Amino acid sequence: MFHINRLYTRAHRKINRIFERYIPYNKSYKPKGHYNTLSEYVSATGAECKEIYPPEESALKVQDELINTSQKYHPVPKTGIQPAAYVTAVKSGRIYTDTINFAAVISEDNKVIGDISLHIGSTNPADNGIFNQSYFNTPMGLKGNAFHTLIGGSGENNYFHWMIDSLPRLHLLEKAGWLDKIDWFIVPKHNLPYQKDTLRLLNISQTKIVEGHEIQHIQAENLFATTFVRNIEHIPLWACQFLRKKFLPVAQRIIHSPKRIFISRHDSRSRNVKNEQQVMEMLGKYGFKKVVLSDLTFAEQVGLFEHAETIIAPHGAGLTNLVFCKKGANIIELFAKEYTPVLYADLASKVSLNYNYLSSSSHPIARDLRSAMNKDIQVPIIELEKLVKEVLTAEEHVSHEAV
Repeated sequence: MFHINRLYTRAHRKINRIFERYIPYNKSYKPKGHYNTLSEYVSATGAECKEIYPPEESALKVQDELINTSQKYHPVPKTGIQPAAYVTAVKSGRIYTDTINFAAVISEDNKVIGDISLHIGSTNPADNGIFNQSYFNTPMGLKGNAFHTLIGGSGENNYFHWMIDSLPRLHLLEKAGWLDKIDWFIVPKHNLPYQKDTLRLLNISQTKIVEGHEIQHIQAENLFATTFVRNIEHIPLWACQFLRKKFLPVAQRIIHSPKRIFISRHDSRSRNVKNEQQVMEMLGKYGFKKVVLSDLTFAEQVGLFEHAETIIAPHGAGLTNLVFCKKGANIIELFAKEYTPVLYADLASKVSLNYNYLSSSSHPIARDLRSAMNKDIQVPIIELEKLVKEVLTAEEHVSHEAV
């Protein structure tokens, strides 16, 4: 049923995109231009704007080999400048999203605002997909102040993007002193258990939630918006600290929570470990227990990762929970050779974990991004066992030194 629903959603969106691009309607809502930057908009309009974090140099503390192999399908700069993090208020502001490729924040004088508007694959507001549209629904009007956390398509059902790209914006709003002013919170979706749990734990009332991916076009008396959390794809430390501060206190440990865990993706349609049974037979000798994260509540997942000392897992959004691990925990991430994003290596470095990875090749070779992203993993047992022994030996050495 879930697979059928996903196919229906994709087909429906594709039809809508064609419709919206070629059928003219309500064209007065189409933006007449853009502000290149948020500062340009603020200078022109006098809008309220607060800098929360200044610009800073950022460098990935990730193995060079992993960065090099990741460049084909998921290029990330090793170093760069993380731009300043801002929050602003747009009078009579609108937000429009196609729910996949862009989320445009539109000013009172009908211009897309750079730095707080998103188009996947480009930082130039002139490239925003809204300029290719002809059909515009009449916006839903919200009285009072609204705050949005929309980030394109991944926010509605991807745990990583929800936790790392969406929720930390609430921290920026809170630091600005404006959280209590908000009457409406525009989120991508609110139907998955972790979405409901995290918003509840952040004291966001259900009565104030608007699902942006359902409405698409919204206007508020004052629309509050932030710059993006990962402007250069690097995860900022402040986002990790926010998640730990807000959610570690509510962690619920599973009874007899294992210290050594293998995260299985057998509940997923992609990136499964093809020889998982053989992997577990080997890992069982070292005390590893298999865990399926979808069997756990959000609070139980937080507790599981906080308590774990060594975690082995294929690449997937569940590794976002590394943010809750204790300093010095060991991580081994498993990849198919064609797709090795550095997301979780970066996250592990931000919270001081010991990160390792193992990539493996198998046939057929993935020829494009989609097949690379979804490819199952054939784990070389001998290589994994060798890495496990190295990691556990180092762990025991550290434990003895601590005593």
